[in-house]
Amino acid sequence: MTTLSDLIPEDAQYSIDGDLATIALDIDGHWLHVTARLTVTEEDDHLALAAEYVSHEWTGEGEVDQKWIDYGLRVIETNDFGVQA
Repeated sequence: MTTLSDLIPEDAQYSIDGDLATIALDIDGHWLHVTARLTVTEEDDHLALAAEYVSHEWTGEGEVDQKWIDYGLRVIETNDFGVQA
């Protein structure tokens, strides 16, 4: 049986604490830390990581745009900063 830790890459771009993953994103000189709960999902007979939003911290002024939080979740799921924001 595949476990969550089996799917977390050795070169993960995020930090792990149990089933929580946190990624730091530099957005115009300000930091956004997005934390997600990781679960194992099955899509088309392939196992993958799913990242469910838990919280975020933003060092910039005002509220951060939701697209950046969504981007952080996609980066965690794919372990790739090249996904579209």
